[in-house]
Amino acid sequence: ALLAAYVLLPAATTVIFSAWSFEPIDSEAVEPTYVLRADVSVDYYGSAHQRHLVFAGTAGAAYAVAVPALVFAVLRRPGSPLSFLADGYAGWVRWWEALEAVRQLMLAGIAVVLGLWFRSALEARGATVAQATAYASAAQIVFAIAVQVCFGYLASNVRPLESDVHHLVHTACHLALPLVQTFGLANHLASVLGEDLLAGPLGAMMIAAMAAALALAPPALAFSAFRERARTVLRDA
Repeated sequence: ALLAAYVLLPAATTVIFSAWSFEPIDSEAVEPTYVLRADVSVDYYGSAHQRHLVFAGTAGAAYAVAVPALVFAVLRRPGSPLSFLADGYAGWVRWWEALEAVRQLMLAGIAVVLGLWFRSALEARGATVAQATAYASAAQIVFAIAVQVCFGYLASNVRPLESDVHHLVHTACHLALPLVQTFGLANHLASVLGEDLLAGPLGAMMIAAMAAALALAPPALAFSAFRERARTVLRDA
C-alpha cells in the first residue's frame, strides 16, 4: 500500500493542490469572478468550494506530507519491503528517495500555494488581475528553479549514488531541468512585457542548448563507465 501511495504521489499532489488554483473569468472587470482552473463551473470563493478546500488541506497534510515521511522511516531500516528503492544508493543515504518525494511535493504543491499568495499580494497592492496572474506565474517558475538548483547542488555534493555513471546521470537530470525552466521563464517574461519577437530566438537557444547536452552525454557516460571499470580492475588486481 505504501509503495502504491509513493508511486502515485506526484499525480496525487498535483490533484490535491489544484484545489487552490483559480482563474478569473473576466480579468478586466472591476470585480471579476474567479473559477477553479480544474473545473470552470466551480465558483472559487463559493461556499461549496470552501468546504472542498478544507478536505484538500486535510488530504494534503495526510498524504502529500505523510507519505515521504513514511518512506523515509521505512527505507532507514535494512531489509524493509521497500528496500529495492534504495538499490544503488550509498548505505548512509538509503532514504534519498524520500528526499526526492519532498522535491516533488515542493514543485507540484508548494509552488501552487506560493503563486496564490503572490497573486493575492499583488492584487492587494493595486495590480490588475492580468498583471497579478502573469507575475504570480513568473514567481512560481522562479521558485521551481530555486528548488531544482538547490537539490541539484545537494545531489552533486552528497553523491548519494555509488556508481559514477549513475551519479553523472542523476546530477545531469537535476541540472537540466533548471535550464529548461529558465528558458521558460524568459519566454514567459517576454510575453508579459510584450516582446513576443523574443519567443523565437529563445526557443532556438533552448533547442541548441538541449542538443549540445544530448551530444555531450554519450561520451561523458562512456568515459565515466570506463573509469569506473578501470577502478574496479585496479582494486581487484
